[in-house]
Amino acid sequence: MENQEILDSGQSTDPLILNDRAVSGLETASKWAFFLSILGYVLVGLMVLMSVIMLFASISKLGAGIGVLIFVLYMAIAGLYFIPIRLLQLFADGTKTALARNDETAMGEALEKLGKHYRFIGILTIVIMALYGLVFVFSLLKLGGMGMM
Repeated sequence: MENQEILDSGQSTDPLILNDRAVSGLETASKWAFFLSILGYVLVGLMVLMSVIMLFASISKLGAGIGVLIFVLYMAIAGLYFIPIRLLQLFADGTKTALARNDETAMGEALEKLGKHYRFIGILTIVIMALYGLVFVFSLLKLGGMGMM
């Protein structure tokens, strides 16, 4: 009896109530999220592979310092890309599980992962746009300084 309670502790007693259209939409979103997460993992893997190749290729041409710097930069970018891809995969898996079990708690957790995914993408977009703005301003200052000479 105790074991049964432990197994059921993560299950909600209230069923997930969704109409057919909502279930169909969530199934479609889950399938596409899973596809995009797999594609993302492949691309991050290629980025890591290319960074290792560039590390060894640049050591002989540019010197070890620049090669290591490029390697670290690419690995950091791959790490940043991995986070939202993982959250997207967790959403896809969680949604699939929640719909199969008709579990409201699992659906809430899956949608929470999707929210974290979009929050991360939003913050990353803001940071990148700010960096673009800084590059633009410094470029204008550099061009303005060249005109003064």
